Amino acid sequence: ANFHSASKREVLAQHVMDYLAQEFVSNGGAFNHENTAEVAEKLLELCEQLKQTLADPVLLRLTSPMYVMGDVHGNFEDLLYFMRNLVQFGHLQYTSCKFLFLGDYVDRGDWSLEVVAYVFAMKLLSPHSVFLLRGNHELHEVNGDVDNY
Repeated sequence: ANFHSASKREVLAQHVMDYLAQEFVSNGGAFNHENTAEVAEKLLELCEQLKQTLADPVLLRLTSPMYVMGDVHGNFEDLLYFMRNLVQFGHLQYTSCKFLFLGDYVDRGDWSLEVVAYVFAMKLLSPHSVFLLRGNHELHEVNGDVDNY
């Protein structure tokens, strides 16, 4: 039998997604990140792996079925709700639909970093079924006023 063996990047991506979901739920809808150095190390590793594998063209030609999501704005609770209800059997590889995120992952909500980390991990885990666009809130001109957020 030809069983799929998870690659290092897939293991990392699944670990980040599981960690974020578990941390959020176990802290009553918040993040504590008691081991900040370990979390930072995993997020840097996630970004490095994503840079090495991310090669989406500028123009995406996508087909249905597809879930389209936009304007998460740091609301990890909503993102987690949708992922738990849309991802079949708790794993992206068993989900027949693709995911298109329209951007605006950050700003306004309390958990922008965690939202970005989660969707980056999704992209790394399933690069041919998760697509990430950049929204206007990912620009410094829109999101640069940290005094208001």
